[in-house]
Amino acid sequence: DRFPSGIAHLSSYVRNNSMKFGLLMGSGAKTCQGYTGSLDHEHDDADQVGRWGVEFLRYDSCYAGTHSAVSRYTRMSQGLNATRGGGYGFIHFDIDNWGNEQVTEWGPDIADSWTTSIPMGASNKPGNSWAQMRHSFFKNLQSAVAQGPGHYNSPGELLLGRGLLTTEEEKTQFALWAVSKAPLIFTQNMTGMPPASEAILRNQALIAVNQNTEGKQAQCTQGCDYTDSGTTQAFQSTI
Repeated sequence: DRFPSGIAHLSSYVRNNSMKFGLLMGSGAKTCQGYTGSLDHEHDDADQVGRWGVEFLRYDSCYAGTHSAVSRYTRMSQGLNATRGGGYGFIHFDIDNWGNEQVTEWGPDIADSWTTSIPMGASNKPGNSWAQMRHSFFKNLQSAVAQGPGHYNSPGELLLGRGLLTTEEEKTQFALWAVSKAPLIFTQNMTGMPPASEAILRNQALIAVNQNTEGKQAQCTQGCDYTDSGTTQAFQSTI
């Protein structure tokens, strides 16, 4: 009912308007939203994703039972690889298991990116969003060595434009995500977005830093206790 013309038509509309089409699916029996998941149907669903023209697949981890994350995500990765070989084009595979089950140890072998901490935005409220954002950034730093060209740590989505952060805090998050070479995932409705937030998203200098081809994540070089001690912290990154 939400997409009466079908996903393929929606995907075509998005791509014809110079955007990329992304989809959220679930590695368990259900998605986190309660819809049917892909467990034990990974190859069939991967083929469907390819036929729809999906270019970014986020794959969540709810309702997985006793099935290990590495087995579930590996099966979908294999399905997507077969789909890519079938002429459907590149599909960015994003593991969304919130940093659990040592994902940074096996994620680089089967995926293009993976989340390293729990989601920030779903139940956030003004006041605690800054603390959650900092936690996600510092948790992501601990896995810097796992990142390189073509495989990236993801500390979570950008919180810009939601009224959860002040303008200065939004600038800080965007800058930290940029030097981390993290995926710049933004899911807010652009309609009615505050001009200050939109200007941050359009910062070409920081986007260029983020898109550096070496893909090396910034690492802490000074004050690296990851606390609110007040110590000045410095980070080094390739630009």
